[in-house]
Amino acid sequence: MKGITYYRSDMFDMIEVKTCSNDVHAYKDHLHQELSIGYIEKGASILNVNGDDYYIEAGEAIVIYPYISHRCQPIDVNDWKFTMIYIQNEFCEEMFRDWGKKSAIGIKKLGKYEFNLIKNLADVLKSSTSGFDKEVELIAFGTCGGCPGTNMEYANDEMIKNGVTHIHFATCFLLGYPPCPHMANLEKMIAKNHGLNVTFVFLFIPQKYFIHHTNFKTWNNEFLIKALKPTLSSEKIRLNYD
Repeated sequence: MKGITYYRSDMFDMIEVKTCSNDVHAYKDHLHQELSIGYIEKGASILNVNGDDYYIEAGEAIVIYPYISHRCQPIDVNDWKFTMIYIQNEFCEEMFRDWGKKSAIGIKKLGKYEFNLIKNLADVLKSSTSGFDKEVELIAFGTCGGCPGTNMEYANDEMIKNGVTHIHFATCFLLGYPPCPHMANLEKMIAKNHGLNVTFVFLFIPQKYFIHHTNFKTWNNEFLIKALKPTLSSEKIRLNYD
């Protein structure tokens, strides 16, 4: 297969995906107004950014910042495939707000873990039916109101009115010092009084949080250990979140 293909989801129109296979493309210096995230699926490339060359091969991913001049040259155009994800600046303006001249290098080379995350994201966005649509729709969010969960009754009633079927507890319930002591009772209350399902699958825990909580023995009961289990992953992954 040879050529260039573009993908855009109606639901996520701030993101565009481009795949290029065995085709000389963007060989001349150019720039994008969007944040660009790319990965090599086959072969290797020499990426020139601001006059410096970077060797990028299959299984590696990069981030190129907006308005940074660059060009990409395949080592072998007949054995070369890459995917780019372009994200509109408005979607990630917080990331750019404090940039200065010190950020002008304009590129970040990512590791294997990030490569897999980005590839999975691109595969979902390229699919004919978005995986986001298949899995879940975020309808509402709220706060507990502080100990002992004074806002939970009202918040859950409002969420039911808006069609919510599952409540997902935020990571702060587990990573605070100490972790929320009311999680088990809140789960029972939400299920019994409101008939909603409760999940505790949090984001992966940074290694520094894991060390602190382990040293202080704050995850000290059966409920917390069970809720914690899906977040532990491996030390290598936790270090990526520090």
